[in-house]
Amino acid sequence: QTPLIKIHTGWLMIKHVDEIFNFIPAKGGKGFKVLVPDVMVTYRLLDQWNSEGKGSFPIFEDLRKDETLQTLVKDGKLRDFNGLLQKEEIEFSIDSLKNALDLGENDIIRIPALFEPYEGYAPALMPNMVNSVYMNGHMLMADPRGPLDGGKDLIQEYVKGLLNREGVEVHFVDDLAYHNRGGNVHCATNVTYLFSNGI
Repeated sequence: QTPLIKIHTGWLMIKHVDEIFNFIPAKGGKGFKVLVPDVMVTYRLLDQWNSEGKGSFPIFEDLRKDETLQTLVKDGKLRDFNGLLQKEEIEFSIDSLKNALDLGENDIIRIPALFEPYEGYAPALMPNMVNSVYMNGHMLMADPRGPLDGGKDLIQEYVKGLLNREGVEVHFVDDLAYHNRGGNVHCATNVTYLFSNGI
């Protein structure tokens, strides 16, 4: 089976491709689109919400004690770490996939993500939404535990907007038990199809 695609996963704790790539059907184009993690999207959103006066909103409940949107934005070391990771590791793999499959940026859906340094690796800080399961127009996706505004998770709302445009309905699930062990939804979840005609 070709082409053989070179992808960097050594920086990940579990090192599985499903942590950085996932696929959904799409009308037109290549017939599919690729979900990839993008920390710069995350920081763009966080900076925007912080500038809108939402800096005191708690974020990453059950993951980071007393973390607020503002304290996260001001963590320069974490921002620098993630920026370098995106540039040197994640974008390398995205470019490899684009070149091998002749994809353009319109074929890519960039999903908010954040990672943190741990013993030479970079496990997901927030639950990794790319590591998800697609089934018949529905996506089972990790609850990112984003800031709540009016009872709505701002990160969830952003991602739902991205995927709803592709005809995909997102269902966010609490996968904290997976996340605390270095994985997310796709790591221990799969789907099967049941046919009504008895096949």
